[in-house]
Amino acid sequence: MSAFQAENATVKTRQAIAHAHAMARELNHPELNSLHLLLALLQQDGGLARPLLERAGAHAGAVERAVSQQFATQPRVTGAAVGPSQELIKTLDLAAAQADALKDRFVSAEHILLAMLSDEGERDRVRASAVLRGVGLT
Repeated sequence: MSAFQAENATVKTRQAIAHAHAMARELNHPELNSLHLLLALLQQDGGLARPLLERAGAHAGAVERAVSQQFATQPRVTGAAVGPSQELIKTLDLAAAQADALKDRFVSAEHILLAMLSDEGERDRVRASAVLRGVGLT
C-alpha cells in the first residue's frame, strides 16, 4: 500500500487538507480526522467532491448535516495543537493507493472519496465512510 505524501497531492487536495485543519482548530477538536476533510472537500469552490457525490445519488446537504451531527459528539479542547488522527492518516494512505491503482500521478478528491467508500475504509472505521454509507452511498 502507498503512503500519502503531500507533494503527490493536487493543489485542491492540499487546500482541502489545510481548510480541514483550520476547521478542526476553530472547533477546538483535538485531532484532524476524515470528517473535517470530507466537509472541507464539500465546501471547496470549484471542487469535485460535491458534484461527484450528487452524481452518485447523495444530497450534499445531507452529508454536511450528518458531519455536523458527528462534530457535536467530538471532544473539545482549547489551546491544544491539532494533529492528524490515525484514522485520517489511514484515509490518505488509502487515497494514495487508489491513485496508484488508477495509475494517476496525483491524489485528488475522487481518490479520497473512493478511499472513504472502500471496504478498507469501512473495515478500518474511517468516520467519513460511516457518514457516506449512512446517506446511501456504497
